[in-house]
Amino acid sequence: MPPPAKLVQHYGGRTDITAHTRPHPDSQLAHCIGFGAYTMLQARYAGESLTIPMAGTGHAASVAASVRYDRSRGLMVAEIATRHRFHMRSVWRILASQNSDNPRQTSLDV
Repeated sequence: MPPPAKLVQHYGGRTDITAHTRPHPDSQLAHCIGFGAYTMLQARYAGESLTIPMAGTGHAASVAASVRYDRSRGLMVAEIATRHRFHMRSVWRILASQNSDNPRQTSLDV
């Protein structure tokens, strides 16, 4: 996974993650995106407010597709939730949204 995607995945929706000090290889951010990428990020944004956006709909769609694929392979909902670090209710919600997109289901309106 490229460093920007890792950054969004782990720190999405957060602000002020850059420190005012020199980059340290043992920081959580360095472990997440790699020390080289962290050094470049630190050189550009140190001392400034940096906001990492939440993952967009494209990421959500790929996660939903992965959840549906896991379910089609026969995995239990609890296993899928553990694998994707979701609550079981979130997995059920994703699976239910698949059914609402199913063209075979028809409306009861006459």
